[in-house]
Amino acid sequence: MISEIYSLTKFDSPFSVSFAQGGEDLALISFEPKTKGFYLDIGAHHPNRFSVTRLLYDKGWSGINVDANPDIAPDFKEWRPRDTFLNFAVGERSEYVFTRFEESAISTTNLKWKNKFQAEGNLILDEITVPGITLKNLLEKVPIGTKLDLINLDIEGGDVEALSSLLDLDFNLEKLPKWFLIETPIGLESVIDSEQVKILTKLGYRIKCILPMSTLLGR
Repeated sequence: MISEIYSLTKFDSPFSVSFAQGGEDLALISFEPKTKGFYLDIGAHHPNRFSVTRLLYDKGWSGINVDANPDIAPDFKEWRPRDTFLNFAVGERSEYVFTRFEESAISTTNLKWKNKFQAEGNLILDEITVPGITLKNLLEKVPIGTKLDLINLDIEGGDVEALSSLLDLDFNLEKLPKWFLIETPIGLESVIDSEQVKILTKLGYRIKCILPMSTLLGR
């Protein structure tokens, strides 16, 4: 049900709106208040629904949105004219089988996560083959002369594989942004012990904020 904010709350003072599932966008702007910046949103899902970067876009940011679902390209073209949309699955392979669920936010290339979501009663719409790209090569898509401020990475079980390409000894760490927002398990100990956090720690990042479904790291 969609309601007008005032009719629902009778609240007539300023308040903050979050487009993200767990308030990640509000956390980001509290740590990084700049009104212009550049993001790489991997597993972008939708320009508005559950979007970590929509609020940043509204503030004046722009960037590259990456998702394995090619059908959402027109939505990004309509709602994010300053942005670029790229259709890739991010990881080590040249192509991936992408399982699209009825709940599009849980669509995945990870077989273990696919089976878990199925066991929970989620319905599969179809499976498609999409091109793969490493995160290292994806960073080459950032326009020359543009400073990358944020990477948001949320690809339903593929995060560790995506991050692994950054451990290449020949990789230029200067290409990495100030902020990394990644999907993480629930609980402080689980976050600290997660492989994705360990990889980013090796790259010089430190935990700045732990949220219900994700962790913000900075350097």
